[in-house]
Amino acid sequence: VNRLDLNILAIAVPSSLIIGVALGLVFKRIRALFAKRTATTEAESILRKAREERRAMLLESQEELL
Repeated sequence: VNRLDLNILAIAVPSSLIIGVALGLVFKRIRALFAKRTATTEAESILRKAREERRAMLLESQEELL
């Protein structure tokens, strides 16, 4: 093994680790954003359904009063 191979190895290994960690962090951030978007969509759906049920209950109670 000559000196040039060791120099290349000394640069390639840390560089690969840095790139791998950076890509991992980016991937983790993207997954978190998608999870947040999904949770927000589900929450909006639950709220919409609750409002519809409340409206239906109010209409039903008004009809019973008449």
